[in-house]
Amino acid sequence: MKEKKIGLEIFAIILILVGCLIVLYFYGNSNKITINCLNAIEDTCLREIQGTEVTIYKTTDLHGSNAEPCNKTVGSKEDNFASNKRDGVKLWATKQMFLNLGSLKVVKEDYADNLNIDNANLYLIEANHDFADEKEYKIKNIYMFLNTSNYHVYIPKNYCEPKDLINYSYKYIEFESNEITKTLIDLLLEPKS
Repeated sequence: MKEKKIGLEIFAIILILVGCLIVLYFYGNSNKITINCLNAIEDTCLREIQGTEVTIYKTTDLHGSNAEPCNKTVGSKEDNFASNKRDGVKLWATKQMFLNLGSLKVVKEDYADNLNIDNANLYLIEANHDFADEKEYKIKNIYMFLNTSNYHVYIPKNYCEPKDLINYSYKYIEFESNEITKTLIDLLLEPKS
């Protein structure tokens, strides 16, 4: 009887240890907080921005591989975000594009980044922000992919840093543009004169 009790105690201790290992495993692998990308974009665009740099890259896929810079636009609060210049229009169009994403029709959710996008003419739009008095705010770079063949927009389902696109696989949300968004895309991608 005593041997049976010791055997049950050892079995219980082993179960507890296995349970602890499982909890530690999941805790260790979930140290990154998952943030919905649309929420991150909206939150970032609505903060007090001190300066913005928008870079447009021509790319071949949703990893941003082979990305070649096509255009760079810079503005700050001091120069009223280049409002009297062509760059100001691009900065404004970029912000409006990001803020307009939530109102677009979702075509496909959980779009794998390794799938081929038919007839893709892809651009990666990356906006890097500096904030006034919010040093602790972590998200400074927001981005989206534009397919100018069909005016569809792609963003990751969960936020990630643009530099992580090449190294990791993400699920994307594909949006169908409305007329406003199509106009904004044309403004964004219009070559500098």
